[in-house]
Amino acid sequence: MRIARVLVGLIGPFVFVPNATHAQAPSAPAPRKLEFEVASVKPLDSGAACCYSPQVDPGRFAYTTTLNNLIGHAYRAFFPCPTKDDSGDCAFPGAPAWIYKDRFAIDATMPHDLPVYSRIAFMRGRAPQLNQMLQALLEDRFKLKVHWETRTLPIYALTVAKKGPKLTPTAGPAEQPMNVTRRLPNGNALSTFKFVDSSMQDFAMQWDDFMDRPVLDRTGLKGSFDFTLQWESEPDEPSNGGPGLLASRLHLGPSMFTAIEESLGLKLEPMKGPVEVLVIDHVEQPSGN
Repeated sequence: MRIARVLVGLIGPFVFVPNATHAQAPSAPAPRKLEFEVASVKPLDSGAACCYSPQVDPGRFAYTTTLNNLIGHAYRAFFPCPTKDDSGDCAFPGAPAWIYKDRFAIDATMPHDLPVYSRIAFMRGRAPQLNQMLQALLEDRFKLKVHWETRTLPIYALTVAKKGPKLTPTAGPAEQPMNVTRRLPNGNALSTFKFVDSSMQDFAMQWDDFMDRPVLDRTGLKGSFDFTLQWESEPDEPSNGGPGLLASRLHLGPSMFTAIEESLGLKLEPMKGPVEVLVIDHVEQPSGN
């Protein structure tokens, strides 16, 4: 997601003052830059565990992870990305290899007047002010400079199937999402994903770990939905099943592509399309705390 910053100067009317030149009313103060009050950035040993789930509490943000993860969350730039590194993570053009390997522990104090965000809100890109503070941290401590550019890439377009969507709008308090995979008696794997308070963009972003290309929301559906998706894959078969693969008599459930269409009324269509890609212009190992 590209974040535009616009500075608007408010200039008052010119007033004639006797024995003086024209006077100009003072400009409005520039908007306050969102930053953490205090932030600690500690490099970790190469053998340290990675990665911990981010901790998002009122007044505190903590995250132990790699720099590419931080960049992805701060700029909402995980999806799409044109290439992936050896581990399968999103690889940003222009980035050095260490941002995917070196681990850092971030511990920061947030301003008291910041909205109260949850971990799920942050992970789903619904914490814009926290994202801005992370961007400021990356620019300050890692000297990060980035830009966005449009590239034509292979994608899967998430669209509405011919018979229309089969989705239930979210109503009431959100439950916890659930991802479970279990082995079936026939040796196949049955995956069950429960989506809660999920927009179509959220849903599209879930498939990066399963796909060889980005998935982009092209449904035009607004709002959030609750739904469950279940599919089956054979042991020697990619977990996504692949487009056009129909369930056989040995399957207790459909392949993922089939399940998305039959259960949700949506489709994943392979194609090429223009996408906005975050490019790393410059980044350095972090400065001291």
